Amino acid sequence: MPIERGKIEHKEYVIAEYESLREEIHELNTLASSALNFSVVATGGLLGYLVQIKKITFLFFFLPFLIVIPSSYIILSRFQAISRIGSYIRIFLESEQGLYHETRLGFFRQKWQSSHKKVQLSYRETIFILYCCFYFLDIGLFVSVGFTEWHHLVCYGLPLPYYIYYYYLSKKNWNAVYERCWQHVKENMDNP
Repeated sequence: MPIERGKIEHKEYVIAEYESLREEIHELNTLASSALNFSVVATGGLLGYLVQIKKITFLFFFLPFLIVIPSSYIILSRFQAISRIGSYIRIFLESEQGLYHETRLGFFRQKWQSSHKKVQLSYRETIFILYCCFYFLDIGLFVSVGFTEWHHLVCYGLPLPYYIYYYYLSKKNWNAVYERCWQHVKENMDNP
């Protein structure tokens, strides 16, 4: 039975696209890890430096947030991009060629979470807890040197809305959001 040339070329194209997108996911993971490493070292170093200062001004309280807030959004945007790519792979590539890595991984995560006690933190939860620790260390440092007046206490609470919003964004099921979007795109392409 002769093999149709168009089907082979299409399959090779799909596999090449699949491999390219998997590589992009790897690069995004690397970027997220680099941003996390930078923010941990920079924030930890900054807090260590602030401990050494003899006469500290209260404005220094906000310095760690100049590192934590941008880096956390960089990390979150990388996770969103990974979810967007993974959803694209599931909707467009896996269903066509029997490449089910993303689908199986999603199914595994869903089954694991529903059938087992949660014994480990997700990467996103770990980052959130780490950034909260920096926040509380920063507060502890400034309280320990005497910044305890009412306006200082108000300032200590200013980053809380950001942390709540970041937690909300980090817990959101971006895979489901992007799968709906890609499914809509696919339906519109199939029925113009």
